[in-house]
Amino acid sequence: MSYKHYQVQLEKLMRNAKDRKAMKRIFGKKEITYKDYVENQVEGFLHEGSFIENKHEIELMSEELHWVNEGSPVIFLENKELANSLHLASIDFKKQLIVEPPYKSFALSFPDKTVIDGIKLSSCLVTIMTRGEFVELSKSTLAFTEPTPEFAEENDLSISIRCSHTSEQSSGSFASFDKLDEFENAHSDDCAPEIQKELKILTKIALSLCVYHCATEGEKLVAGYPKSAVKMPKGKTRVDYKGLTLCSATQHKTAGGKQATRKIKYRIPFFRNLRAARFYKGKHKDKPMGSRWVWVKELDVGESMNTLLS
Repeated sequence: MSYKHYQVQLEKLMRNAKDRKAMKRIFGKKEITYKDYVENQVEGFLHEGSFIENKHEIELMSEELHWVNEGSPVIFLENKELANSLHLASIDFKKQLIVEPPYKSFALSFPDKTVIDGIKLSSCLVTIMTRGEFVELSKSTLAFTEPTPEFAEENDLSISIRCSHTSEQSSGSFASFDKLDEFENAHSDDCAPEIQKELKILTKIALSLCVYHCATEGEKLVAGYPKSAVKMPKGKTRVDYKGLTLCSATQHKTAGGKQATRKIKYRIPFFRNLRAARFYKGKHKDKPMGSRWVWVKELDVGESMNTLLS
């Protein structure tokens, strides 16, 4: 089992010999930081007057630059089964979804050949913040100082997913938390059906990861890389990232140390949202109502879930 890192635009660019020479002509022999690359790209857009045409690239670079500035946290899922459980986990998107992501921006990496619903999952970049913060992120990348439009002051929490499919392009999705049920059933002509399906799967896993992190009170997110091999981007080492491993919850056991016997043979995993006032007392008194969760693990005596996972 092995993992691949999410790669920012500069790292993908530097895989091509012609592009490496072009960067060398611009920057000389100095080490090129991602901030250098973004500033050079923005300067080019300014010179060409092509901000609108390159809107999506600017948004992508702003999210990637934010991730790099935050220390490049990467969350490695411990195994394929955990990825599948997070994807299957039931979350009621019609209710107000209150979660506390481990980071506002983090990369997500899966064990090699993780396949869900026939789709092989790519590593991706996850950004979770308010709409206003997304706008401010793009403005800071462009070095704009104009007042923020009124709509950008909204505090609606939103999620952006960026996954790479070739060295030349990245695909992404953006959804507001208050419209996640609509996003689940949405269809877009902007990308191929397979990529669209992957983005929806990755969005569900990322959201489930945040709820799972809350439900396990952060105890399952362990600092450090997984034991398996990790393929690093060219010129990078592990110290360039903040590696973390998301571990599976252990099966419930009885006082005698054996797994509890149940009459139920199959159960889809789900998150139970704690909304009663009694759950927000003591050490939890300062947490927003509805922000606490319980992870109810799947039950699969006959291993029928394995038909969904490669």
